[in-house]
Amino acid sequence: MKRRRGFSLLELVVASALLLIVVVGSVPAVLAATRCGGRAERLAGAHSAIVATLEQLRVLPFVVDDGAGSEHCVVGLLFPHACEARNTTSAFYSAAARDGHREATFCTVVDVAVGRIVTRATWVVATPSGWVPLQHSQVDGYAADQGGPPPSEALLVEVEVLATDGRPPARAATVFGPTAPGVGGGPSPAPSGAP
Repeated sequence: MKRRRGFSLLELVVASALLLIVVVGSVPAVLAATRCGGRAERLAGAHSAIVATLEQLRVLPFVVDDGAGSEHCVVGLLFPHACEARNTTSAFYSAAARDGHREATFCTVVDVAVGRIVTRATWVVATPSGWVPLQHSQVDGYAADQGGPPPSEALLVEVEVLATDGRPPARAATVFGPTAPGVGGGPSPAPSGAP
């Protein structure tokens, strides 16, 4: 009897069907892996933006009382004034709680490649029960460029990256101050009650 070489038509059809099942079954896994990789890359970008912002602040002194509202200190950069009349679209004081900002908070908004960095600064005081934000009446009229002492010895700083594609924001919070182990010593961890 003569041996046949190659595959029969039935064997080719079965092998092709199995290959098709494997390929079609693996496409969703490949797409999911690609999406996860993209999300991880965007999250890493947001995290890097937050770290870069906090590192930029960490090396600055807490306050420079030069009467010019120096942008070479944490206070001058993050809380230059408590006067809504001096607000701009990218740097503004919010006397009342609104739009996700607590009362007496100064916000700075910067557009970057990964989205928008929103930095919120609120004067706080340490109490036995934790950090307590100052109210508008306690900071009203403050301006770093007018000289004089700041309203408090500590500033709660929240950095948030809002993604352009609707993903949940990435956030970090810390307290800066001359007596905190942060600026003028660096940032200290945010209180447990801080958002």
